[in-house]
Amino acid sequence: MIQFQFALVADAGHIDSGSGKVSLIGEFSAIFAKALPASASMVVLSRWLADAADVKDREVPLEVELTGPDEKQITRSSKLPLSFEPPSEFVQVEGKRRATILLQVVNQSFPKHGDYAFRFYLDGEPNGSITFSVTPPPKKPQG
Repeated sequence: MIQFQFALVADAGHIDSGSGKVSLIGEFSAIFAKALPASASMVVLSRWLADAADVKDREVPLEVELTGPDEKQITRSSKLPLSFEPPSEFVQVEGKRRATILLQVVNQSFPKHGDYAFRFYLDGEPNGSITFSVTPPPKKPQG
C-alpha cells in the first residue's frame, strides 16, 4: 500500500541527488494577486511511503492535476515515473520505502480568486492533494 505523507507549495526547491536532502525556499499557502488572471511559477514537493514489497523493482505512474475554485481541471500532467528505488531520494525503515518528487510549475495562469488544489494520482487512483489560495493582497492599515 502506498500512503500519501505530505505536499508543500514553494517558490523554489531542490533535491540533492547524492544525499536526498530537500531544500525549499518560500513555502506558501496563498498567492496575492492584484489583477486577474494571475500568473505564478512555483514548485510542488510531495512524499509517499510504501511497503517495500509493494514497490520493489517498479515505478508507479504519477499524474498531477491542478483544479480551480470550481473544482474543474485546469491542467493535468502526463504520467511521471515515481520511483521508490535508489538513486531516488529513498529510505527504508521497518520494511517501508519513501519517494519524494519535486515538480516545477512555470507561468501557471490562475483565472480567478479562490482555492486551487494540486491533486495526485498513483496508478490512476487519487492519492493526496495540497490546497492553496489565490487572493487579493491584504489591505494596508491606514494611519
